[in-house]
Parts: sequence; structure tokens; C-alpha cells
Amino acid sequence: MRSRPTDSLRSGQRDTGHSRARTDGAGGGLFDVTELPVVEYVSDGESPVVERVNQAFVETFDITDEMTGIPLSTTLASVTVPNDEYGPILDSARRGSETVVTCQCETATGNRSFRIRTTQADGGGYVVFTETLGSERLDVLKYLTHSLRNPLEVAAVHTEVMADTGTLDHLDTVRTAHERIDAIVTDTMELAQQGTVVEETTTVDIESLAREAWETVRTDDATLQVGSPGTVDADERRLRVVFENLFGNAIRHGRQDGADAEIRVTVDATAGGFYVADDGRGIPAADREQVLDPGYSTDDDGTGLGLAIVAAIAENHGWKLSVRENETGGTRFEFS
Repeated sequence: MRSRPTDSLRSGQRDTGHSRARTDGAGGGLFDVTELPVVEYVSDGESPVVERVNQAFVETFDITDEMTGIPLSTTLASVTVPNDEYGPILDSARRGSETVVTCQCETATGNRSFRIRTTQADGGGYVVFTETLGSERLDVLKYLTHSLRNPLEVAAVHTEVMADTGTLDHLDTVRTAHERIDAIVTDTMELAQQGTVVEETTTVDIESLAREAWETVRTDDATLQVGSPGTVDADERRLRVVFENLFGNAIRHGRQDGADAEIRVTVDATAGGFYVADDGRGIPAADREQVLDPGYSTDDDGTGLGLAIVAAIAENHGWKLSVRENETGGTRFEFS
């Protein structure tokens, strides 16, 4: 956990009879029922000070220092980015009014956007932090709502036809639409689960994990070639998802139009990491960045999330992911 500078947090501290901020949630209905980060403060109209913070605040903002009696301004400055964005909240606490601002905050997992509002109570009030959807999450949400609409409409229309005609001729179409919906929901949930920084890693043998992942992918007549990729410190479950998604992508999209030649997928080491490559038709240079975006797909049956999941896993390991042309043709994904 990140420790805030104790001396700066204690400047202006007053004795409230507590040795440190209470995080047990005792008393104060807001603390009892919410999982949102909350700061309770007391105010004499001039210098609001922290009475306590809840456990969600401690965990979200990675706070280890004592907070009780700390000036509210110091506490807000320690979490908002930049640290002058909290001004309206502090003014509201001083006036005994309520307000809402949206700003970036420094959390245990990086900068995130929050709606910060004040709620008044006798002798003080609460500052409540509600996370908002960032632009990337909004992109995923827009993709999800857009992608689900078409198969839902297809299923609805064909279900209505079956109801009107009393036949089951359209049942396969409805079943296919539902399978499409299931795939979209599954991949979206997988993408959402990759939205947190990897905190615990183990030493993973890349060759062994790649071969295990190959066994769980429909490989058709494709072949896997593994060199000497060595080991990497990683979350093994997430890294396996990387291999499964890249293998599946190579097999689905790699074959040259009209060609019967089998696809060969290669996993090996680079100077600073490892790569997964195929010798298929490749990705045009202009599209190599776009293929990592949620929803991008050249396949009508694809969800467009497979490579976005790979990119999210790489990012949350702290790795750089590059999409290049393979030396023998095809596509090469490099992790460094």
C-alpha cells in the first residue's frame, strides 16, 4: 500500500479523541449501507476536519496514514488529480451546502474518474466518491448495446413468425442468435475482468502454458511451433487467455482467401519478452492499432473483443504490446 506523507497530512491536525480514522463502519447510516468510498467530516464553518473514513476509502485510495483530525482539504488534495480540483467540495463543506464535481483521483490501481459529492449532516457531513465510466469503458458499453441489438431483433422476429405460423422452421435461426448473444456477453465479461492491475504473479513457463492453451482451442489443421520463450512473471490464468485468444484469432482470420495451406503459429522469445506470430494473410499496417480496439472485427461471427482482451491483459501486467508484420508473412504480436 502507498503511504501518504504523514507530516503533511498531520498539519493542522486537531485532537478529536481518536488515535486513527475509524474504518469499522460503526454508526452513521451511510457507512453501514454503502460500498462507496466515504469521508465523514466535522466542521465549524471554517476548517472542516476528517472525523473518519470507511474501509472502501482506505482500499480504493491506498491510504495507510492516520486520517482522524486531518484537515479535509489535505485529505482531498491527497487523492484528487490535479490536487486543486477539490475546491468546490471544500467550499461546500465550509458553507454547509451540497455540491457535485467530477474529477480524476489517484487510486491503488491508477488514475480513475469519480463523481464527488457532499452530503450534509449535523455538525458536518460526508464526502462520497462514485466512480464514473471512463472513455474506454463507455466505448465497451456502446459496443455491447449496439452488438446485442441485432441478434436480439433477429431472435424476436423469428420467434414471432414461429408463434404466428405454429412451425419450428425458424428455431435454428433463433438458437444461433442466442449463441451469438452468449458469446458477446461472455467476451464482454472477460474484458471487464481484465480491467484491474495485476498484483500477484508467479514465474510461468511460457512453452508449457502455450501448449496447454493450444489444446483448448479449435485448431483445425493449424500447427503450433514453440521455440525457447523462457519464463515470465505473470498471472498464469490471464496469460493463458492471451494465448487462447491469439491462437483462435490466427486460425479464424489468418488463412489466405481461397488458400488451403495450413496455418503455422509460432511462440518464441524476443530480446525483451516473447511473441506470438502466424504465417497467414496478416493485418494491413493501417489497421494494426485498430485491431486492439473493442468491437473491431473483420468477421461477421466475431465479437470483436478477443484482441481487446489481450491488450487489456498486457496493459495490466505493465507490458507493451506491439502488432507487427511477421517476417514470413502474417501477423506478429510482441510483448515486452
